[in-house]
Amino acid sequence: MAVSGRSLIGAVGLLGVSFLIVWVLHEPELPTNLEFEGESVALSRTPLGVMKIEGRGNNAFAYGLGYSHAFDRLVQMVLMRAAAQGRLVELFPSTDDTVLLDITLRAKDFRRRASVILSQLNTTTISFLEAYCKGVNDYMAQHTRPVELLITAVQPEPWTPEDCVVVGFVMGYLGLSSMQSDLEKFLLQVVRAGAPLEGPLSEIFSLDGATLEQDTELLDVLRNKVQLHHSPLPSFVNIIPTLTASNNWAIHATHTASGGALQCNDPHLILSQLPAAFYELVHVDRADRPDPVAVGISVPGIPSLVMGRTNLVSFGMTYGMMDQMDYYVEHVVDMRVRRPDGFTEEIVVRKEELIGTRHTNYYFFHTSHGRIEVPAKALFTGQLADGFYLAVRWSWDYFGREHAETLFRRPREHNVEQMAKVLQHVALSANWIMADHEGNIALQQTGLRPARPHALTLLPLLGWRANISWTGLASPSDLYFEMNPARGFLATANNQHTEHALGAHTINVDIGNYRVARISSLLSTSIEAKKKLTVADMQRMQTDTYSIQAERFMAVLRPLLQSIAHCPKCGQLAAWDHRYDGTSRGALLFTLFYNELVARVMAPLMGAEAWAQVRAGGSVFYCIMQRIDELILADGSSLRRLTGNVSVTDLFLSTAKQVLLPGQTSAQSQHYDTDSKATYSAYQSITYTNLFYQGRLGALGALFGIDHGPHPHAGSHATIVQGAQGVNFGMLVNVGPVWRFIADLRETGAWSVLAGGASGRPGSPWYASELELYRTGKYKYLPSDNQKQSA
Repeated sequence: MAVSGRSLIGAVGLLGVSFLIVWVLHEPELPTNLEFEGESVALSRTPLGVMKIEGRGNNAFAYGLGYSHAFDRLVQMVLMRAAAQGRLVELFPSTDDTVLLDITLRAKDFRRRASVILSQLNTTTISFLEAYCKGVNDYMAQHTRPVELLITAVQPEPWTPEDCVVVGFVMGYLGLSSMQSDLEKFLLQVVRAGAPLEGPLSEIFSLDGATLEQDTELLDVLRNKVQLHHSPLPSFVNIIPTLTASNNWAIHATHTASGGALQCNDPHLILSQLPAAFYELVHVDRADRPDPVAVGISVPGIPSLVMGRTNLVSFGMTYGMMDQMDYYVEHVVDMRVRRPDGFTEEIVVRKEELIGTRHTNYYFFHTSHGRIEVPAKALFTGQLADGFYLAVRWSWDYFGREHAETLFRRPREHNVEQMAKVLQHVALSANWIMADHEGNIALQQTGLRPARPHALTLLPLLGWRANISWTGLASPSDLYFEMNPARGFLATANNQHTEHALGAHTINVDIGNYRVARISSLLSTSIEAKKKLTVADMQRMQTDTYSIQAERFMAVLRPLLQSIAHCPKCGQLAAWDHRYDGTSRGALLFTLFYNELVARVMAPLMGAEAWAQVRAGGSVFYCIMQRIDELILADGSSLRRLTGNVSVTDLFLSTAKQVLLPGQTSAQSQHYDTDSKATYSAYQSITYTNLFYQGRLGALGALFGIDHGPHPHAGSHATIVQGAQGVNFGMLVNVGPVWRFIADLRETGAWSVLAGGASGRPGSPWYASELELYRTGKYKYLPSDNQKQSA
C-alpha cells in the first residue's frame, strides 16, 4: 500500500474536484458474465440492487462473491485490511489515532498467526479462498480505483487468503472481546478508586464481595501496585464491523400459518454508517444440488455466508457474551515474571516495524498468560522496568484449522442437527438459532471457551498463584444445544440463560433480559392463544418499540406523578404507552427521568465524572444497566447505602420534580426538553455518515447524498428495536439493527432489509437504495418478487 502524501482532512479539502469525479464516474457497468475456470459466473441485481451470483459449485460462488465485494465495497475492504494488518499509518499520516490502532492490532500478531493457519488448511478451503481472492483481484485489474482511493493516492495490493483470515481475526477481537475487556478494565478502575467490593458493587458485577475483601494480597496489588496502560481505541475502529447486540428467534412449524418453521434475526451494530457493515447477496448454484439457492449477508473481505438461509436451513446469531478472556497481574523483575516457584519465566519480546511512524520499531511483551500491557517507553525501547503489569489472555489465541474451515465456506447442511455440528467449531461467542425445511428449530452455543481451573471472574488474577492458568479449550461438545422445545419457540438477545446450562462456566455478564423477555412474551402469548404466526407478525415484532423496563419503572413512578402539583409534564409522562417512538413525548420525558435517576444512584459509587463517561460510552453501560435497575427497584440496603438512606419512593419523587417541574434544574432536561412539543427524536436522532469521510463533510455531505439525515431513531437499550446513541471510541454513533431478516422455511426466499444499500459508492443508485424502506419498517423479498417488494 502506497504511503499517502495527504491526510484524510486534506483529501476532504479536494472536494471541489472529487465531487465532480464522483458524479462523473458513478460506478462502472456491471459485467453480466464472468469466466472462472472455464465456466460462466453470472452477476445481476435484484430491483433494489442486491447482487445475485449464479455459477456451478462452491468455488464459482466464492469467485463471484469476491468480484461483487470488490465491485461494490472496495474502499471498505481496503480500509478494513489496513486496520486489521496494523498498517493505517501507511494510508494516513502518523496521528495519535492511527498509530494507536496500528499498535493495538500489531500487538495481537494476527498476520503471523494467519500464515500459520493457512499452512494447515485442507485443499477444499484453500481453493475456496483462492477463488474468492481471484474474484477480488480480477475486478481490481479491470477497473479504475474508486475516487476515495484516487484522492488518497492508495494503490491497493492484491487480495490474499491471509487478508481474509486477518480480517476475520480482527472482527472477533474488536467486535466482541473488546466489550468484555472494557467491562473488566472499568471494574478494576472502580476498585482502584477505593470502592468497597461488598454491597452495591457485588450486586452490579455479581462478585463475592465478602470473600474478595478478605483477600488482602489481591486488593493491595489491585489498588496500590498494578499499573494501568490502556487507552480507548480511536474512531478508526468503526472501519471494522463491531457486533454490539442482536435478537434472534425461531418458531416451530406447528405454530405457523404456512406450516413451515419461521426463523428471524436482526444483528445490531453501529447503524449510523454508509455503507452498512454487511453485504447482502443471493446465490444460485447451477449444479444439481438439493440446496441451490442461498440468501443472506456476508462481510466484505471474507468469503462466507455469515447469516441467512439455503433451501434447507436458515441460521442467524446473537453475541453469546461468553467470557473468552482473562487478565493476569504479572510481577516483573529483570525481565522475568513471578510464578509459584519464583521469578522463573522469561518475558518474550517481539519486534514489529510500523512504517510511517515516529518510532519505526515497536516492541511487544508476552508471557504464558498473554500479552503484557506496557507504558509507551517500553514499546519504543524493548525494555520493561520492574513492577506490576496486566497481561491479557484471549481464547482466540487457540484459533486453528477447524475454526477457519468452518468460517470460509458456503453452508450445505440439510437440517438443524447437521448445521449445529458444524457451528460447534465457530470461534465467535454466539448463540445461533436455526430452522430447517422439516419444521425443526434449534439453538447452538458457539465460541472458544477456555478450560479454566478456576471460577469465572471479572477481576485480574495474580499470575504467581497456583491453578490459575488455562489448560486449553473446553470441548465443543460441552457447548449448549437445544432442539424443538415444548414451548414451541427459541429466542436469545445477549441475555443470561438461567433456565438451562448455557450460562454455566461460560458467561459472567450479559446485556439483561428485557429484549428476550419481550420477544418471549409476544411469542408465548400467541402460541398459548393458538394463533398461527405469520411473516407479518414477525415484521411487527422486529419493529416493536415497547419497553418492559419502562413498564416496570412507570409502575412505581406513575402513582407518584399525580401528587406533583402544577406539573403538565407529569400528565404527559403518566399517559405514555411505554413505546420508544421518535414522535413520542413520553419517551423523551421518561428517558430524562431515568438518566437523572441512575446518575443519582451511581455517581456516589464511582464519582459523577466517571459515571458520565460510562453512561455516554455504551458497552459498559449495556452490560450493567439491568443490574442497576434491579438494585434500584429492590429498594434494599444497597440502594439506601448509595442514596443516604433515601427510599425508592422518595428517590423517584424528588427526581421527577427535578426533571419535570417548570424551572427544572436537570441539565439534560434543559438541553433536550426545550419546549412543550419536544419528542424523543430531540434526544436521539440518526445521521448516516460515509465510512470514508466519517461525517467531516458537514452540510456538503448531505447536499451531495454522501450523508443522510438526521432522522428519528426509535427504540432504546431495552426494546427489541435496540435504539442507542452514544460515544463510541470518540465518535457519536447510533447502534441498532443493521439488517432485518425473516425466513419462512415453507418458501425458498426470505424477507429482509439492510440499513443502506449494496454499494459503497455515493454516486451509485444502490448506495442508500434501502434506507427509506428500512426507516419505514418495510421489507423486500429475496431472491426477488416484484409483488412482495413493498410488504
